[in-house]
Amino acid sequence: MNTSRALLLFACLASPLALASPPAPPLRAAPSAETSQVAVSRQAAALRQLAAELRAAAKQPPRLSMDRFQAARARDYNAWLEASARSADTLAAEGEALARSGATEAQSADYGARFGQLQARLDQENRGHTEAAALLKTKHDTVKNAISNTR
Repeated sequence: MNTSRALLLFACLASPLALASPPAPPLRAAPSAETSQVAVSRQAAALRQLAAELRAAAKQPPRLSMDRFQAARARDYNAWLEASARSADTLAAEGEALARSGATEAQSADYGARFGQLQARLDQENRGHTEAAALLKTKHDTVKNAISNTR
């Protein structure tokens, strides 16, 4: 699974408790501690899955032909994938411990906020890497067309 798909999966698995949402209608009962624990457990599981997919993406072999600049970008991207996997694992471990100990609504909300912050940071950093990949592709296509035109 590619990184963009992994990040999309991460975004889709985010709990409604993690998002800033309007207050519930008065007829609906407030979420119970058990619901908070389930939400935290689900978020922690999503983080574990994300971390595994990021590590798998970092271990994929690079293309055979890369110049020094492209190789350096690939190393930077793999380092980012590994660091992001560590961040996801750390937050997942906190969530698992919180779920085992019985998360209160306030603890669940705090965990959800940190989950959302990690998600936003990964999305922002991924956009930067996507832009760099687009620039490298443009450079490659330009060189390829120049070679084709000389034949």
